Amino acid sequence: MIAATDKSAPQPTGYVCCVAPSSTVALVDVSGAYLMRLATGRSYDVSVQVLVGTGQNIEGTVLYPLTGTSTNITSNTTLDLTLPAFPGQAIVTGKVRDSSGAAVKDVTVSAFSRELSGATNLGYAGGAQTDAGGNYRLVLLKGVNYEITFTPPPPLHSPSRNMETGARPEATGPCPIAAIHSINPSRS
Repeated sequence: MIAATDKSAPQPTGYVCCVAPSSTVALVDVSGAYLMRLATGRSYDVSVQVLVGTGQNIEGTVLYPLTGTSTNITSNTTLDLTLPAFPGQAIVTGKVRDSSGAAVKDVTVSAFSRELSGATNLGYAGGAQTDAGGNYRLVLLKGVNYEITFTPPPPLHSPSRNMETGARPEATGPCPIAAIHSINPSRS
């Protein structure tokens, strides 16, 4: 996916969900080609997001560039972007337990780094969810300074959770997680 954000447009002053009103998004075909219709006489920051994984198993997203690529559009324009080679993968596994030592299911584990090995101006965001045993497996690109976030599920007996279907509410309540055990990086 490729996105162009109009730097000339006024910035939103309130909360904006998903894509800012001044952004245009296009899908990239298998040959790497894309087509966007943008207003002329404007300045755009262009960025690329590449899904990492196969089929239904999307492990994360590569973000390029991390710093904006500003382009002024004055007429029909061709903008070729060359992505750097992606670093190899690294696997991070672990287990999430509550304060009593019981495994916690459905914890969302997210990781983000702006410092990938051998690649400049490239970022990676990956995620996983814990299973019934509290285990998770993150597939990351090799890099340093990953920020790893653990987001607990809503309480099981929350009045806002549908007990019949198990549906989770949009806003989650507190669920204490006392410790994170066994974060074991390994190579694939």
